[in-house]
Amino acid sequence: MALIVRVPLILSVAMGIHISLTSPTPTTPKNRRVMGDYPGALFMSILILKYACWAHAAIEVVIIVISALAHQAGPGSAFARWSQESFMAFLLPNGNIFLSRGRMFSGLSVVLGSVIRYLCYRELGRHFTYHVTVLKKHRLVTTGLYAIVRHPAYTGGNLVQVGLVFWHTASGAWLRESGVYKVKVAWLVLLPSLASVVSILVMYARRPLVEDKVLKKEFGKEWEEWTERVPYRLFPGIY
Repeated sequence: MALIVRVPLILSVAMGIHISLTSPTPTTPKNRRVMGDYPGALFMSILILKYACWAHAAIEVVIIVISALAHQAGPGSAFARWSQESFMAFLLPNGNIFLSRGRMFSGLSVVLGSVIRYLCYRELGRHFTYHVTVLKKHRLVTTGLYAIVRHPAYTGGNLVQVGLVFWHTASGAWLRESGVYKVKVAWLVLLPSLASVVSILVMYARRPLVEDKVLKKEFGKEWEEWTERVPYRLFPGIY
């Protein structure tokens, strides 16, 4: 049961985080950028976050697989003794990897958010850039999810960022159950990861306002007609 449910969800969350934090288009030239809120330091922090999430997922999957094989081999087998006395004693000396209710909801939040981001990538095509940009022959995209809210990519991004924090810190997560966060050297990865999450959430809060101003200036009446049809920026009926 653990292999059937937990492993696919763990890998889906890691993949969702990776997709949501990876630009689908090449880096925009500096002379085409409207604002510079994506500095090199943030880029490096996001790289650390992405691969730290993959490492966390790999550790959890290995623990689940080894535990399942040890259970299959039987409690008195040499493999079971090795898994408990050596392998588990190193990676998970206390606690257990399991899907708590908090992890389940946060994992689904990441998956849903990443799907929304991916659909936005496909809908915008070359117009989806990680910098606020007006491209040559730029057009206003108002179809797909953009017919529901004006900035759905940030809706999905917020779901991913909030979800990934709780996914890795809720009961049953390796980060929490292993106590690795108590080791000082671990903060060489945890601190930039946390900084990138905070920076991204701040950016997601600012960007819709900036982009609305840029699009209004660029498209005028077409933008105004769109905002009449789609009055909400991120969440229908709320904001």
